[in-house]
Amino acid sequence: MFEIPDKKQLIDIAVTKHRNLIDQYTSEYEDMKSSGTLLTRQIHKEKEELAARSNRKEVLEEKKKLLCYQAKKMLQQLFDMLLTTDNTVPMHLKQIHKTLIQKGIELDKTKDLQRERVLIDEIKTVLEKIPQNDEVSKIIALINKKFEGAADSQTELQNLSNIKAQKTADETQVKDINERILWLKGRIDRHKQALSHWQEML
Repeated sequence: MFEIPDKKQLIDIAVTKHRNLIDQYTSEYEDMKSSGTLLTRQIHKEKEELAARSNRKEVLEEKKKLLCYQAKKMLQQLFDMLLTTDNTVPMHLKQIHKTLIQKGIELDKTKDLQRERVLIDEIKTVLEKIPQNDEVSKIIALINKKFEGAADSQTELQNLSNIKAQKTADETQVKDINERILWLKGRIDRHKQALSHWQEML
């Protein structure tokens, strides 16, 4: 025979229901808050990394340009010395000078990082063909050091350019989580009010 619950039993059922829902929503609420915090931190970290890479690229670009400028300036001074101190300048030295000027112009124009590396290596190879004495050798060593510094900057730029943004979170996800958190908080508050109401009736 079906037994009709008395008032106390009905209140107990209502109290249990609201307690269970409070526990359920509170558990999800805490999980969502934790997820939201982690995602917010991740977004902040990714933005900082992106800004740091961007700033580093600017520094490397300026450093590379300065080193190349200094190297070409020294190179021109070297040839000014070689072409004016020797009245019988070999034809191949003039050709070397012409080749270096052409490669320097191309180095200024190119925007391709890999091509820049190739051109710097080619310039260093051509420099080895210059007849050398102690003074010339020292100057060429300094020029090579400048170009090598530019090449190192170029290599780091290439590596930075190859880094793909590991975007694991975005503002949309955080927005969705925050909306869910607000909804859960509202449900928890309402069920707490309902629980308090039923408990007062016991």
